[in-house]
Amino acid sequence: SHTSLPLIPGSRESLERMELLPFKVAVEAGVGMVMVGHIAVPGLDGSNSPATQSKAITEGLLRGEYGFDGLIVTDGMEMGAITGANWTGEAAVRSIEAGNDIILLPLYVDQTIDALVRAVETGRLSRERIAASVSRVLKLKEELGLYEERLNLNREGVQHQVGLAEFNTAAREAARESITLVKDEQNLIPLRPGRRQTLTHILISMDDDLRQRTISFWRNVEFTFGSKRVKTFFVNDQLSQTRIKELVEEAKTSSRTLVTALVRISMDKGVSTIDSSHKQLLEALNKAKVRFVVVSFGSPYVPSLGHIPAYMCAYGYGSVSMRAMSDAVFGRAPISGRLPVNLDAGHPRGSGLAREALTKAFSESSHNPAPPGVAQRASRPGLDFSRAYAVLDSAIREKITPGAQVFIVKGERILADTAFGRFTYEPDAPPVTTASIYDLASVTKVLVGGTLAIRLVDGRYLVLDEPVWHYIPAFRSRWKDRVTIRHLLTHSSGLPQYIEFWRMGIKPDEVLDTICTMDLEFKPGTQVKYSGVGLILFSALAELVTGQRLVDLARAWVFDPLMMESTGYNPPAEWLERIVPTEVDAQGRKGLIRGEVHDANANFMGGVSLHAGVFAPANQLAILGMLYLNGGVIHGRRLAQEKTVDA
Repeated sequence: SHTSLPLIPGSRESLERMELLPFKVAVEAGVGMVMVGHIAVPGLDGSNSPATQSKAITEGLLRGEYGFDGLIVTDGMEMGAITGANWTGEAAVRSIEAGNDIILLPLYVDQTIDALVRAVETGRLSRERIAASVSRVLKLKEELGLYEERLNLNREGVQHQVGLAEFNTAAREAARESITLVKDEQNLIPLRPGRRQTLTHILISMDDDLRQRTISFWRNVEFTFGSKRVKTFFVNDQLSQTRIKELVEEAKTSSRTLVTALVRISMDKGVSTIDSSHKQLLEALNKAKVRFVVVSFGSPYVPSLGHIPAYMCAYGYGSVSMRAMSDAVFGRAPISGRLPVNLDAGHPRGSGLAREALTKAFSESSHNPAPPGVAQRASRPGLDFSRAYAVLDSAIREKITPGAQVFIVKGERILADTAFGRFTYEPDAPPVTTASIYDLASVTKVLVGGTLAIRLVDGRYLVLDEPVWHYIPAFRSRWKDRVTIRHLLTHSSGLPQYIEFWRMGIKPDEVLDTICTMDLEFKPGTQVKYSGVGLILFSALAELVTGQRLVDLARAWVFDPLMMESTGYNPPAEWLERIVPTEVDAQGRKGLIRGEVHDANANFMGGVSLHAGVFAPANQLAILGMLYLNGGVIHGRRLAQEKTVDA
């Protein structure tokens, strides 16, 4: 149930003889609390609902037939069996409806509480139902003597002295600054994951329990690179020549190979380096011209550095060192450590290479911004974009547009980053440069709406195929019960394309209520019709499930992780001279619109929505494209699961 919903088959009779017997005996013995699992039991409830959300099992069997009147608690609500079907709020409401008294470990506590409050306010849950559970909790506390003074333990003293944030921060900084890049002859560091990249990861050690001791590191490697693109091998003993050949052949099939060495130092061990057969593996990898990196935890000593193209040391082997090494390997953090010991003549104490953290999505620029009205050609040999540029020059001459930006990338290499024309048709208007900022209009839907949706799904804040009314109970009437999150994102919800909310005489905070009263134009999922209204509804939903304002979500979950420093809603005054005007508005605001969102609905709602409102230059918008092309990885960080990107 940690990953998916398991099913226990069997008739009621067979279940009574085996699975149910311990519960029945425990109730008869006077047990005070029973945990219900996330398990489907068709023999007890034909709906195949998890027992946590089954009234037939919780109320009907446990309380009704067995006469249990103690506390019923759910299993951890963060498990995949629950989060794969419902968002945290709906899952909690269903569990309370089923008869549970305590909701254990919901993914997002505040949002879960808010959802339960809404369920009471809308009448889905009665106050009497909540009061019954509260009474059971208070009763058990009293029976256990938790209100007696002698049990009022002083926990505050411990909390103020152990596990403080400042201590954890100091440990992380020390570990990060200790990571040493001893050598990197082939410029392999940082490793750069992507859809076309694969990795063979070989972990070597003669110490016990290699897999468990390094679990935080190899799991992070698999998470960042993508588990289906990583082949992981654990070598916890001496290697035969046959096994060495097998591992080399595996490595030759991958883009890169990472070898992780764990050499723990302990009293009377007598060894401070890798096993001789592991050394032979490294020599064989080098002879086969495999591009590989060796990272070590514990002792930094290796028999020879000559056959190792790239070598990094962490010195420790605790989780803090594992995390620091993974950040360094993928370029999430700078590398500045120095060797505390002499390894050989070429790598003495105090030596070490430096690396900056990855802050750019692209490796180089081919040329500078073009002067006004002049289209430059890319300088890379064999590339000529003059015909494409001529189209833009023609559009400017014919006053189809006063200016434009062009950004072309192949892989991570910039082939063209240039600009054309001016801000307006006036001859003395400022020239468009690569730093100029445009109102992205409906591209906001993809940049922020799409990226937020992916991250919300990955974070288990929402489920794509769950009905919207589970989140917003007021969104229910003819056909609306069938509208899912996926329908909103794929423009197949049946909601109208565009409604001029700003003309309706309502307040911005009444837009959601207005949408909830609208009729759908077609049955959800039967047509695809572009709908800005659907993304406005999704804006409210994103704020609801996270408890954060959309503008803060966009900054923290999209713009900052993507390092899009010149991208955002409601541009600050210091950006104004870089912002290209959108148009001369003949209605509503009237006059030249510059520096404020052009879309009237977005402007009405304070400039922030998922259907429109973001400003950015072309070269920063391209970072989003790189995120998707890389399957969810950017700047050495996995911001989205590849399967979610592809969904």
